[in-house]
Amino acid sequence: AAIPHALDEPGRRRLAEFLQRLRGGRTLVLIGSRQDETWLAPGTFDANVYDLPGLDPQATSQLVERILTEHGGSRYRSDPAHRDALKDLVGLLGGYPLPMTVVLPALAGTPPGDILTHLKHGDDAADPAGVIRRAIEYSHGNLDPAVQRSLLALAPFTATIPTGDILDAYQQILTGIDPDLAGLDLPAAIAETTRVGLSVTHPVLPVVVTVPILPFFLRTRLGDHPDLAAAAHDAHYRFHDALAGDIRALLEGTTPQQRATGQAFAQAFYANLTSALDHGTDNGQPIATLIYAIAVYLQQRSQQPALARMIDDVLARHRPDGHDDSQLEQAILHGFAGRTALDLRRLADAQRHYQAELDLRTAAGNRKGQGTIHHQLGGVAHLQRRFEEADRHLRQ
Repeated sequence: AAIPHALDEPGRRRLAEFLQRLRGGRTLVLIGSRQDETWLAPGTFDANVYDLPGLDPQATSQLVERILTEHGGSRYRSDPAHRDALKDLVGLLGGYPLPMTVVLPALAGTPPGDILTHLKHGDDAADPAGVIRRAIEYSHGNLDPAVQRSLLALAPFTATIPTGDILDAYQQILTGIDPDLAGLDLPAAIAETTRVGLSVTHPVLPVVVTVPILPFFLRTRLGDHPDLAAAAHDAHYRFHDALAGDIRALLEGTTPQQRATGQAFAQAFYANLTSALDHGTDNGQPIATLIYAIAVYLQQRSQQPALARMIDDVLARHRPDGHDDSQLEQAILHGFAGRTALDLRRLADAQRHYQAELDLRTAAGNRKGQGTIHHQLGGVAHLQRRFEEADRHLRQ
């Protein structure tokens, strides 16, 4: 990988001619490369190309088990406190053996949630020997400097990046935050990452590319560009806050096709939605739209334990500022927590969360006028009924 085009021009020509003469014969020739090798394609493999994905789920599971057995960390598979984080970590690595064999051995002494945090921030702890950085460095370093700068604006994305009109919407938000970034060419940057093997088209959604480990590499460099970093993180949050509303509408659509599309988008963008949720929570920005989309997605997939842990984490960090919108978000969080606790038969927790939601919404209604709160929130009567239901279950 560090020696591009080791053959001189006559040698490359002779290789191409040799392969051309083999066409139509019985010899199987398999050529692997990180790049598209267009110089060799005519008359040899032409368009007969297979983009290598990560391992399939069964092979991924086998490799994960082998790594965990050899280096430690198997306990996280059965530990409810860490099982979801381990699943998210494995999913983030996309089934690609190189990052898996570099990152997963750290589970011997580090919980999966902490490793996810290291990857999110581009910390060296996620790649202590620099293996991933060196593996990506070659392909990235050969890109045009303008493409490299454009890629930095995509560093906040995790696992997937949109293309086409959806990417254009992100670029518009980014330019609105910092007009000096209008010269970035994000579509060209994505095209280049696909050309050199750093991204691949999503298997279900053609308007999305998967980028298992590229964002981690980009984040290791984003710290040298604080203004771009601030704009990119803010744009990433705003973009997914808007996208979350569309995803929720699809998830709650009236047709099976709408709901299936919503599930596909929610699954593809799940890591980005939760990252945007973290950003909004930590920076005091609105999070209600994100919470609704994520919660509906997890509820439809019957992942109540994961939803409960996520809401508990957000509630622990969410700081209402006294304004009605902020307190409304706090009420929404308690409402989802109460419903999830009820689904899990944690009746005392359901009662506590429903009471908190009822108190917050009632206080907001008293300040704004009961008519307004009924119009905006649907009133509190249904909350009282839910609270009484939880209380009745608890007494029984």
